[in-house]
Amino acid sequence: MAEPIPKPLKDDRLEARDSRRDVLRDWRRKQYELAVARDRGACVFCGKAAQDVHHVYGRGKEIGDKREAYTSLMCVCRACHPGRIVGDKAGKNLEYVEEKLKEINAQIHTDV
Repeated sequence: MAEPIPKPLKDDRLEARDSRRDVLRDWRRKQYELAVARDRGACVFCGKAAQDVHHVYGRGKEIGDKREAYTSLMCVCRACHPGRIVGDKAGKNLEYVEEKLKEINAQIHTDV
């Protein structure tokens, strides 16, 4: 009879969790950098210098989650992010924001 597989020690689980968190953080940072490069550091709505990267569909929890991919991110300034375009009014303007995102991502293929 085979021996039961022992449960990992708590320290092993914590180390694995920390490792996954580090990998996700690094991957997310790369996606942000790609979004900033694509948008040239400017707000996609008004053209001012962007201070934030907006998640159009909320944040994901996994590497490769389409909500975290740079094609679901857009650079926005602080005036547009907290309410004028997205943020407080996100539900009302989601269709507009999605169309803007499609337009931005379509330019990726035409700029190459």
